[in-house]
Amino acid sequence: MLDYEELSQISMQIILNAGDARAIIDEALVSIEEGNFDEADEKMTEAKKKISLAHSSQTNAIQGEAMGEKIPPICTLCSCPRYSDGSYE
Repeated sequence: MLDYEELSQISMQIILNAGDARAIIDEALVSIEEGNFDEADEKMTEAKKKISLAHSSQTNAIQGEAMGEKIPPICTLCSCPRYSDGSYE
């Protein structure tokens, strides 16, 4: 069973990686505005890696629970809409 400390660490990994991805995407948009398309492409590649890390952390937690692992009742999915729906405010 995951304890609250382990679950907090997983949650922070999700939030931090998703937040990093958003910040990198913002940088990519600035690069596009400046006409630096190669730089923007590199930043988008970096952002996709961060999104994949966030997704992996989330998926591992969900799969563990689906396989019977007890997970404390805490919101671990709150960061999901930030990186999965494609909208960046």
